Amino acid sequence: MDRKRLVEILLYGLLVATFVTILDELGAQLNLWEYPIDIEPLFPRMIPINLTVFPVIYMFIYQYFSEWKSFLMANAVLAAVLSFIAENIFEWLGMYELFKWENYYSFPVYIILAVFLKWLMKLILTKQSSPM
Repeated sequence: MDRKRLVEILLYGLLVATFVTILDELGAQLNLWEYPIDIEPLFPRMIPINLTVFPVIYMFIYQYFSEWKSFLMANAVLAAVLSFIAENIFEWLGMYELFKWENYYSFPVYIILAVFLKWLMKLILTKQSSPM
């Protein structure tokens, strides 16, 4: 981890965890999808993955792909892997069931999430460094 950007990267990860959890809960509450099997019985739905896997992967990309072009490319690859491979594996394992959603709908959502949060981080950092 880039120690000079530690707080920035951790804040980005916290935002990812927050937004992914909200979007996941929203989709489940709107009956777009459901999780028939809980990964961790003490927590609802995909909370363990939303609070660990997603933030770590997104933080890794945020740290190592700081230029917009490379950031977009890396997130497009990530979105493709999550949408077309990971989600299908979870469906095949019976852990994820789609009702009014298709895996390819997730592809732009993953990218938009990353871009929005990078933009938000740039806004926060600009506000932080500007004089009062």
